[in-house]
Amino acid sequence: MSVDFRLERERLAALSVDVAHLLQSADLASPETHAGREALIEAIEDLRDVLRPEAAIAPPPPSDALAGPRGLAIVVGHTAVAQGARALSPPFPADSPATRVSEHNEYAWNTDLAMKIKALAETAGVRCEIFFRDGVGIRGAYEAVRSWGPEATIELHFNAADGRARGSLVLYGAEQSRPWAETLQKAIVRTFDRQGRSEDRGIFIAGGSRGYDRGIESVTKVNPSALIEPFFGDNASDAGLAVRKKAELARAILEAFGAFVRRDVNIPADGGGAEDGDPPPVAGDVPDVPLLRELIATYRSVTPVVQGLATDVVERLKGITLAQWIEESGWAGSQLAVQHFNFAGMKGISEVDRILREAPATKVEYRAHDGVDTYLKFAGIRDFVTGYFLFLERSPYRGWKEMAMRSPHDFIRFIGRTWAQRDGYASRVINIEQRLVAAGVVRSDGGLTKPGEEDGPALLITGALSSERIADEGATAEFLELAAALEAAPRLAPVFPVVVAQCGLESDWGRSDLARVHANFAGIPWTEMLAEVAAPVPHPTDPTRGKFCRFLSPTSFVRAFLRRLDNDPTFAGWIDNIDDGARFAAFLGRTWRPNDPTYADKIAGILARIGSDDGGRDPIIENDDDDTHGGDGSTTLTGLVLQIKRVRAEKRRGMKERTVSTYRVFHDRRPVAGLSGMICEARGPGDNSATGRQRGARIKAGIYPMLTHAGTREIDGITAFKTFGFTSSIEVRRPPMPALRVGDTRYRAGILIHPGNGWLWSVGCMNPADDIADARSDIQYVHSRARVIRLIEGLKRELGSRFPTTNNQTIPRLTLEVIGEPPPASGDVLAGDDLDAEAYARAELAAAQATLAGDALAAPDMADLYDALATGIEAAARLGQPEDGAIDHVAASGVNLADVRSVTGETLWTAYALGIGAASALDDVRREAVLARLDAIATALTAAGVPLDDGTAYHSAMTSAALGNDTAALEALIERGAPIDAFDRSGVTPLLAAAFGGAPDAVGFLLARGADPSSTVRASSDNEAGDPELPPAGADAAACAAEGALLAARDPARFEDFEAVSALIWNRLNPVPR
Repeated sequence: MSVDFRLERERLAALSVDVAHLLQSADLASPETHAGREALIEAIEDLRDVLRPEAAIAPPPPSDALAGPRGLAIVVGHTAVAQGARALSPPFPADSPATRVSEHNEYAWNTDLAMKIKALAETAGVRCEIFFRDGVGIRGAYEAVRSWGPEATIELHFNAADGRARGSLVLYGAEQSRPWAETLQKAIVRTFDRQGRSEDRGIFIAGGSRGYDRGIESVTKVNPSALIEPFFGDNASDAGLAVRKKAELARAILEAFGAFVRRDVNIPADGGGAEDGDPPPVAGDVPDVPLLRELIATYRSVTPVVQGLATDVVERLKGITLAQWIEESGWAGSQLAVQHFNFAGMKGISEVDRILREAPATKVEYRAHDGVDTYLKFAGIRDFVTGYFLFLERSPYRGWKEMAMRSPHDFIRFIGRTWAQRDGYASRVINIEQRLVAAGVVRSDGGLTKPGEEDGPALLITGALSSERIADEGATAEFLELAAALEAAPRLAPVFPVVVAQCGLESDWGRSDLARVHANFAGIPWTEMLAEVAAPVPHPTDPTRGKFCRFLSPTSFVRAFLRRLDNDPTFAGWIDNIDDGARFAAFLGRTWRPNDPTYADKIAGILARIGSDDGGRDPIIENDDDDTHGGDGSTTLTGLVLQIKRVRAEKRRGMKERTVSTYRVFHDRRPVAGLSGMICEARGPGDNSATGRQRGARIKAGIYPMLTHAGTREIDGITAFKTFGFTSSIEVRRPPMPALRVGDTRYRAGILIHPGNGWLWSVGCMNPADDIADARSDIQYVHSRARVIRLIEGLKRELGSRFPTTNNQTIPRLTLEVIGEPPPASGDVLAGDDLDAEAYARAELAAAQATLAGDALAAPDMADLYDALATGIEAAARLGQPEDGAIDHVAASGVNLADVRSVTGETLWTAYALGIGAASALDDVRREAVLARLDAIATALTAAGVPLDDGTAYHSAMTSAALGNDTAALEALIERGAPIDAFDRSGVTPLLAAAFGGAPDAVGFLLARGADPSSTVRASSDNEAGDPELPPAGADAAACAAEGALLAARDPARFEDFEAVSALIWNRLNPVPR
């Protein structure tokens, strides 16, 4: 390529002037300015490349001598000089000093990805070459591509923004490249399991009206071509996903090329893309840095004395402060940390004399990212730890101790405002803390683990205890009465077996002197805090041992046991340890008998002896016949597999559509006798995004883990669903009902397999049933419940001691396999067909139109009418079409639109909101047409008196939009007069719903519009319809977010969402003093 260096330098100078003007006059926080700045930087970097021809990497020859089709050209984004966006490390690999480029940046990562794609292509016989921009710029690279003559070109990049954004997108430059961009985006979305519009960001024409002024040079040189941005490297969960899925992404890109050129691409199962050296999954990954190891080991052994704070509070701060030091020091890699043991970036400017004396520390000049300044230098890590807590005593952090006593997260949010003064600082620290928890460095209560502590004793706790085996231990009648009292204590339910075993150990099964004489089954010493439930007495046989508590009965003992856990500082944080039996036993070992290192192991041994083999038998299970129907087939998955194979969708007058499936359990690909049947769930299409939750749809077909469960929803004050501890009553809806939970459902947290009744009893969940022959068949609660119990007991039997011992634990070696996406219940599509999103929307639209045809309006069922009209609005919007006038037709027929409601009471405003949300994903032209029609619909609804503040719907239109994280719909509804803090029938406001659902965009929008974060969930009497999980009555917005996060704890991306929600609420409740 011939380069006129004089002209190129003139272009570079002109662009530099543009950048200067931009920086002087523009609002850099605005998306438009950000995009413009990035475009200018991109152009300057490209010119720098052109002006360094010595860096050029020779391209493939411009010949077509190779056999086979014309093939795929890969352009690596950026160059060795301008390496592109920087990703977080970890999870990206550490930078290698042996290479000339940074392994953290786009250039190195995509060079490796390109080589993986090329290796796969060679094994599949696909012509493929890699092109670089080094030394020749974008134009030079694409001139070489054009000479080589590919069928399609892809340029590899990844994105970066503010650390919070995530998702995938593809850019293209001309209409003839659009199909290639669509094919690539679908492949990336499928590979990374993107959910919803915030993650599946779609395809964009570079330079178009949707804010993408970047990439124009890259995607307009040859056609078809596309530029991919599959993930955000500065987002921890996205970066980890990219590292784990890199080989799969390479394969997906090559398979997308085959689909685009309509040619089979046969890639061997182990061909080219996956290497033995590929990094393992990185969830919880902590880099192996010697200084970081030393920091962790030293901090474990040091507990600073902080005046005004109890030792246990300081211990619980260790996890969050360690995470802060990691954020500040780059995982102990900064030179300030390496040279001066200053892991927190502490400057030595003001109010540091005490630190200099007592830590001790000295002052040193150091050049950081913001220039040379005076920093604190420490002689070692112990001095640094002392100095850090003295640093907090300075006036800018006044009030930090009060926040520390609230919680570690309140502490970091409070000091973070001053420490860094950067948006999202505390959230980044909290994300690091969660990675340390996953890595076993930090305990769930915030303290640091001891080496080996994270393993815990191997407890063998079953869901129920055998009273016969307790009696076999020699238990007294009073001890058996104690066991019954413990079982009746709801707060101890998750660890009931552990506490029984502990009391058996402490009291010799009720035979000890303290137990026999004073009903003291755990050796509880006298303390004034128990004066209301106990009396002080000397030990019955050895008064020299001091005073102990005397109780009148086992019931009063249980009350005192709980009061001691709640009020004695020794047991602070006990409630955070009850989600796992092993953890709680270890907690008791550290606190109840800290001088007995074998205490937890003794409890484990007792549990192994007294646990029931069968967990108790249910009378309905005994009488229920074995299944011989349903679930026929096989699975390719190994281990224990619960396979759900969707058969059809069906509709009954006055009812929502349901999906009917078969289920069967396989163990190492062999069917398990007695564990098969039929199961019903909500309508399609399967959708795990926030929109899927908003629509109340079934989950996507796919592979999922499963968990035991005890949730937050209550019926008459009792937990609604549990795996361990469900009631023996067969009365319909009597809680707790048996259930299992489906994991990794993204925005659909709380999807359960639980009993149903009648047509369907669920939004998104699954109800086992006897034979469902057709739409006339109902689910019978008694038999549905029996099937859930049989499923639980069968899984226990198959897994033996591997089955969890408490609720809310992952069930190891068990996989849920959901197969099929059958079409809507009516229309022209065959029942056996699986449809993509567009085809499904067309089928829904056809079915809705058929419902309204003929004399359907002569005596309409209002629920059916709602379903047809709502589907017509939403499906048309998803297809980019305005609603076809059906609402006007219905109103003209004499139907009062205010009477048109769903089965659960939703008005047509909910359908309107779904249409607004769907329209926001469209291009400008189609969106404008759809919104114009929706505006006319809103006018018609207002004229008909359809209420916007309706509290009789299970979820109002506002609540539904909030759950869907849909700010466009919320804004449209508020502009029409919807109240922002109204409660719906489920007992939540839009803000409470958004907080519980982990919808950060909606939470931020609602708070900005004045929503009240102190409102609390109202108790709901609606036990039959709606969500399987709801926040508990009395929970405010912050508590709703915390409860919702527990349901999605396994998913790092969802943790980020909930952390963003918690940060927004905290900042509103704790404004910066003026």
